[in-house]
Amino acid sequence: NELVKGAPVIGKVIPKFKKFLASNVFVAHNATFDYNFLSYACQKYLGSHLSNDKLCTCKLARRLLPELPSKKLGHVCDHFGINNIQAHRAKGDAVATALILNKMFNVVKEKGIADLDSLLKFQHSKIPRLIE
Repeated sequence: NELVKGAPVIGKVIPKFKKFLASNVFVAHNATFDYNFLSYACQKYLGSHLSNDKLCTCKLARRLLPELPSKKLGHVCDHFGINNIQAHRAKGDAVATALILNKMFNVVKEKGIADLDSLLKFQHSKIPRLIE
């Protein structure tokens, strides 16, 4: 509670967020959770849900890094050598997610995925299984 004491309520900031997001792709780790929360707030305070495409670095990790035992943000950061000094805080996790996505761009390019539409489809593709 101390961390958010005095911070504006969601109803005050959601119009600015929606304007900032515009028609861009919404990117997050576990994107559906965050997206649904924000879309609900948009509906409640602005009268319409979000309709942006979503790109989820957790879904991408499941497909690109099947060898990782956990796809939690911290484990994916460790895999890519990213230090999230503000873990579990909005800004720290957002910066870490952006850095992860940049690393993932290199990996998907090697797989021949070179455009956004292909990447959005890839995140929903069948998850490879490791054979032991």
